[in-house]
Parts: sequence; C-alpha cells; structure tokens
Amino acid sequence: MTRRPAFAARAQSILIVLLGLCFVLVAQQLSHDVYRYGLIALMLLTVTQIGIGNTDPAAGFLHTLRNLVVTYLIVGGIVVLAVLLGPTLIGFGR
Repeated sequence: MTRRPAFAARAQSILIVLLGLCFVLVAQQLSHDVYRYGLIALMLLTVTQIGIGNTDPAAGFLHTLRNLVVTYLIVGGIVVLAVLLGPTLIGFGR
C-alpha cells in the first residue's frame, strides 16, 4: 500500500504545474484577455507559492493554510504600506 504525499507536498506540485500554465498564458500572443487572466493568476499563484514553499512538505492542511494566511497578510501589509507611504516619499523628492 502506498501512502499519499502530505497536503503541502501535493499543493506545491500542483502550484508548480499551474505556474507553468500561467507562463504559457502570458507568453501567448493570440488574446489580450487570456494574457491578462494569466498575469493575474501568475501574481496570485506566486504569492501562494511563497507561502506553501516555506511550509514543511510533510505538513498537513491546517498548518499549510495557516502559513498561507500569514503570507498573504504580510504581502498585503507591505502593499498597503507602500500605497500609504508613496505620496509621502514623492513629496520628499520634490
């Protein structure tokens, strides 16, 4: 009897395949809409890969989900901070 890999290991394998698919969608030159959806998915899956890639491959679903939520909160916090500090930093440059 073979054991299934842990959730984090399976999720990381699936993410690698999806990231490759997103690269194909971005590289195609037939449809601007497909390019746009591929680029959005690539950005979201990249942040997801950061969270899952920093999780122990033997981790279960809840541990992986917790790391993913923390990753999205950190990235979201950095984006909010950048948006709030942008006008101030531009003002310093004038």
